[in-house]
Amino acid sequence: MGKQVVGQSKPFGAEQAAKVLVVEDNDVNAMVLIEMMKLVASRMTMSLEIEVARTAEEARLKWPKDGESMVLLDINLPDGRGDEVCKDMTQDASMHKRPFVVCVSADVSNMHVESMRSFGIDRCLPKPVHVPLLAEHVMEWNRRRVD
Repeated sequence: MGKQVVGQSKPFGAEQAAKVLVVEDNDVNAMVLIEMMKLVASRMTMSLEIEVARTAEEARLKWPKDGESMVLLDINLPDGRGDEVCKDMTQDASMHKRPFVVCVSADVSNMHVESMRSFGIDRCLPKPVHVPLLAEHVMEWNRRRVD
């Protein structure tokens, strides 16, 4: 799964494809998230460039350095925790503006959600993922991008 560009030729509110990093070690879960993002992008007439990272180390290498991007972040990765990756990356001084980060996890209890925010995570999305809730997060991210 390399980079994929999906959706309309001109994204909603921008001149080029918006970037999405899917951080997920399970190939099936990654493919499901990509397909859901394609569906949401087509409904919103957005163009997305989607890339996948399967480990914490790979996520650190591919982590977007701007506020135009979105990260769908699994918490349990084979070589570390996604929330720690997020904390490291959002505190990186080379970032101009941090990306919109959505934690994708089976455990999204209220206490867990509050602790995720302290790591720089904007929203939490429970597994199994439902398209309408994912679409809400994408719309919020898009509003932030174009404002």
